[in-house]
Amino acid sequence: MSLIADVSAAEAAVQDLIDLDVATHDPSVSPQLKRRLTLMRQRREQEVPGVRVSVAAKMLGLSERTTRDWLADGPLDPVPGAKPARVSTASLAAVLPAVAKLRELGQDRELLRALIDKLEADRMLASPRVKKSLAEFRRGEHRPFSSTDL
Repeated sequence: MSLIADVSAAEAAVQDLIDLDVATHDPSVSPQLKRRLTLMRQRREQEVPGVRVSVAAKMLGLSERTTRDWLADGPLDPVPGAKPARVSTASLAAVLPAVAKLRELGQDRELLRALIDKLEADRMLASPRVKKSLAEFRRGEHRPFSSTDL
């Protein structure tokens, strides 16, 4: 596949995964439709399981070196066994909107640290226990924390 075709396929696949993630997290979407969208997402991810490091770097607005560093130690996942190394489409779809949001907020310096913090916060907020606790708090069903709770 040529580089232009690879870039085009990668951009389309990543954008599809992002759009499907947004749709499946929309509370107005029915459970039946969420299941269908989840299956569609899985099929789309299988069609384009990974992209070249150079393509991921271009999409993220990073250098290839930084992208390889993120692939080795950071938020991007490699496609197992791919030679040369490829970035998983799923991890790119998770990281790309977060990077765009952080840049929009002016957090271009220390981008990796800010990205890891954001992804960790998102993961925690998605936890059923945290969701339940926040809902209770919003309804006023909380009690102050005291040292006796320790």
